[in-house]
Amino acid sequence: MTVWQATRRLSGRVLRAEGPAFALLQTILTQPLVALLNMASGIMTARILGAEGRGIFTALTVWPQFLAYTSFVGLPVAFVYYLKEAPDQRGSILTSAMTLAALLSSAAVAVGIIVVPFYMPNFSPETVFLAQLCVLGTYGQFLNTMCRQAMVGLGLFTAFNLSSYLAPFLYVASMAVVWATVGLTPGNSAACLLLTMLVTDIWMGWRILRICRPRLGPIRRWMRNLLSYSARASINDVVAGLMSNIDRLVLILFITPGALGDYAVAYSFSRQIQLLQVGANMVLFPSMAGRPLAEVKVLHDHALRLMAYAVVIAVAAFLVIGPRLLALLYGPDFAGIAILCDVLVVEAGLSNICVVIVQLYMSTGNPGYVSFTQAACFATAMAFMLLLAPSFGGIGAAIGLLISTIVRLILLWAGIALRLRIDLPRLHPIRSDLTYLRNRFSG
Repeated sequence: MTVWQATRRLSGRVLRAEGPAFALLQTILTQPLVALLNMASGIMTARILGAEGRGIFTALTVWPQFLAYTSFVGLPVAFVYYLKEAPDQRGSILTSAMTLAALLSSAAVAVGIIVVPFYMPNFSPETVFLAQLCVLGTYGQFLNTMCRQAMVGLGLFTAFNLSSYLAPFLYVASMAVVWATVGLTPGNSAACLLLTMLVTDIWMGWRILRICRPRLGPIRRWMRNLLSYSARASINDVVAGLMSNIDRLVLILFITPGALGDYAVAYSFSRQIQLLQVGANMVLFPSMAGRPLAEVKVLHDHALRLMAYAVVIAVAAFLVIGPRLLALLYGPDFAGIAILCDVLVVEAGLSNICVVIVQLYMSTGNPGYVSFTQAACFATAMAFMLLLAPSFGGIGAAIGLLISTIVRLILLWAGIALRLRIDLPRLHPIRSDLTYLRNRFSG
């Protein structure tokens, strides 16, 4: 086989996402485009709206994600688990999961509309009203997550990766049109975000329904199964939803919109390093679920070492070039938040490692311990944020996040031996890492 033929064969397998290894490679290769699009939207909102406008935008758009993530109660991971375990029943599982999703999102919307006005006393009545309207975006956020999980469970990795950059592309394009015609404001920026997510949801639903038709069948049984698994993973999902937004929710109470805008830019910039965990979330767990413990451990240990090496390299690069890149992209007005970015980048890197270890527990049917570590993480973050944020603002919240992530990493690592009763993974490079990768991509 010539080099040209081998290259064509390899690229074809990547484009078709043949098996977990090539699906992971395809996912990794699409992430630079996703990162660029997300960064472009962040730069646009920061430069056009300024720090205060960016802060108001954050206060509007934090609610759909927060309400959806705290209402999942383990449903998305239960959805993937049973799609992989009983593929012949996927139509009934899809119907059951989406029914539960509709009920949960409706409850979250009702709570959000009531709570938002009491939580935002420092914002204008117009901003509070817009925030209540944005709460309706919880439906779109819930549907978005469930559709993406369905794609993972059904093996639609190419469609999943396309959806990853379709939404940010449409968002950037719509904001550019609005800016050129009527001008960009925090309100219409939020509207662009929610509407483009809805368009993406419709496209994903169409792709899923092409290969998986909803069925009534034994949906009562599958709803019971989904709820049973979800109940054990519920604390993890609820606390994960709180953790992903608690810093901004706490800061809304204590700092000005301008300072909130500074923090939002730093947080968004630092999250680019979390692109490394997309493969672990969307490819590693489905490939591990349902396998014997010995095989699960091999997959996990290889993934953990590779993630650790990637995190060290990425964090070091961010710390070196981050301050210059921040001022260049977002403007000199945000040059003073470099230290805040550094703290958040280190925290994001450690959270990537946590995500890989979590897959080991979830794929071996131990979501309860994951929930425990997430609860401990949340309690630590909440305590330190409430202690530090009133006096130190954004940097206090960032330090609280970092400490809580370190606590969770320690608990997850210790639980491998104490909870799962298996040997701890080796962290130093071993020859089988390269052999494993070569076998996965040549199989």
